[in-house]
Amino acid sequence: MSSFAIQATTLVGQAEAASTTQDAYVHLKINDYYVLYTSPKAPYVDKNNRLLIPLRSISELLGATVGYDVTTKVASIEMNNKVVKYQVNSKKVTVDEADSTLDTVPVLYKGSIFIPLSSFVLNFGIKNEWSQNDKLYTLTGDNLMQSSLAKNWEEFDSFASLPANNLNAFRPISYNYNTKKHTVTIKSQNISGSDIAAGHEGVHPYFIFEETVQYDDKSRPRPSVKKDEVVETIWNVKPVVINGVTQTLQYILVQGRSLK
Repeated sequence: MSSFAIQATTLVGQAEAASTTQDAYVHLKINDYYVLYTSPKAPYVDKNNRLLIPLRSISELLGATVGYDVTTKVASIEMNNKVVKYQVNSKKVTVDEADSTLDTVPVLYKGSIFIPLSSFVLNFGIKNEWSQNDKLYTLTGDNLMQSSLAKNWEEFDSFASLPANNLNAFRPISYNYNTKKHTVTIKSQNISGSDIAAGHEGVHPYFIFEETVQYDDKSRPRPSVKKDEVVETIWNVKPVVINGVTQTLQYILVQGRSLK
């Protein structure tokens, strides 16, 4: 686990070199964490206006037990003593052996199955809120973000020692992952309702690989940010090599604090 140097600027619309991704908007928040990227594809809204996320994320971020039968293309999710089954490209969903119908379909993308999040939270009784204005789906619950993955990245995060003034001061609105330059550019809006003085901006990302996490540098320069202003920050995400194997980026998560 390691931290690394970053570059920060409040200039919006700064020119960027060509990247392998386009600017992507942020649609999901789980407790205090905005979920920007999930390998192999960020959470996205499909043509039926439903937010889809990878099956693996349901396990690693939301704490459910998941399985997938390659032959039948059926994904099973177990949580809170309930089992829900989905089939790729089918509107059929089975909840504790009782069948019902979805209004969209799970899909397979680069070997990962993507599940409609609204159906998952409904069937497992997870507290949720959809903001039409922000196109943001927020999930809350004490049992979320309790996986071993989440506990590992929180345990080694030195940023946690910095006291927060407001846990919801910034909302990441878009990001760009440049795989050629190994940079992640995140645009975040000050939603605190007031100006934030220099040194108190607390946009804090986690870059999670298979076997390690890279963190924001807590000592980095932090610009002043006016009320409702958008701050653009660029992080240099170092390629991670462990035992001769280059790790791939699995998640980008962000907390949007202001600091005391």
